Amino acid sequence: MLRIVNMTKRYQSQGRRVAQRDAVRDVSLTVGQGEFFTLLGPSGCGKTTLLRSVAGFEQPNAGEIWIRDQLVYAAARKISLPADARPIGMVFQSYAVWPHMSVTDNVGFAMVSGRRKLPRKDAASQARGLLDRLGLGEYAQASASRLSGGQQQRLALARALACQPDVLLLDEPLSNLDAALRTSLRRELKRQQSEFGVTALYVTHDQAEALALSDRIAVMRLGEVVQVGTPRELYADPVSPYVAGLTGGANVFTGEVADVDPAAGVADVRAAFGMVRCRTSAVHRVGDQVTCFVRAEGLTVTPAASAPEPDADGASVFTGTLRTVDFVGYEVTCAVYAGGSTLSARADVSAEVRPHDAVRVRVAPLAAAVFPKTDPESGEVAA
Repeated sequence: MLRIVNMTKRYQSQGRRVAQRDAVRDVSLTVGQGEFFTLLGPSGCGKTTLLRSVAGFEQPNAGEIWIRDQLVYAAARKISLPADARPIGMVFQSYAVWPHMSVTDNVGFAMVSGRRKLPRKDAASQARGLLDRLGLGEYAQASASRLSGGQQQRLALARALACQPDVLLLDEPLSNLDAALRTSLRRELKRQQSEFGVTALYVTHDQAEALALSDRIAVMRLGEVVQVGTPRELYADPVSPYVAGLTGGANVFTGEVADVDPAAGVADVRAAFGMVRCRTSAVHRVGDQVTCFVRAEGLTVTPAASAPEPDADGASVFTGTLRTVDFVGYEVTCAVYAGGSTLSARADVSAEVRPHDAVRVRVAPLAAAVFPKTDPESGEVAA
């Protein structure tokens, strides 16, 4: 459905001297029909530049962009379809609804002036049907400026879908909403995308959004894609500390390999806070300095006096001191200081634990993993 081939976008800055930087560097991606595909990364990683290049708002310096079997951009062949000729719909971060128009006219205008070029009567009728599907039918004649933030987001989605796009582009469309509304509209957005069957390319820096919405995710860093996978794949098997941190709840620590069983894919790592049994798919030797990670839910906190001894199934136990305890209803999140590091962990809601308490921390069997060798400054896999 959508193919991006060896795309590079370079910006040139004017200052005391001319400097160039690659906002996107040699990126290739394929998004399947009906797939919800997310570009995840912090500000400045190139995700929005990539999205805007697909939309036709940016001109890459190299590469090709295909939508279905249509070549919409090719730097070498000097092909560049304007944005309004590309089979796309776009939802912007600011929604960009037209406040001087009614809700129906916002949607109908996209049908009249866009690629479809429908007669006004047909556009109005189809617009009302689309608004009904998106729960905005009762506001059809209202001014768009009177809608709430959540309603404007749905209106922007309706307008983007009105031109029946092959690819729906969404540039952080939930970032301006409060947390509770963001969660409910996240579910609604995924439901509507699935119901309409449209291919979606979504940009966000929010890992919860990416994990909840996506069929697959591309994690970006400094203009490059560092890992592509399903939410479960990225969460369970990140390729680097950078990816682990972006996908949430990761404790990253260093240590020395004390024992290794390559056949079982297991390495015992001596960290500053104690010995941890880790899973590994790489080859390590005793004495190797390694980087490890474990998700917060893999660490369970109990009072020091009542904690059991290490389990025979390979769990590890170490001691620490509670820094913070946050009760959030369904779980208790903790920050534990141990071996010079502060680690995120969980406690049972019935556990009587308080800040400054001495605690034992149980690492679930093979919940920790060893990364391949990483660059200590960037946290990325070393060449």
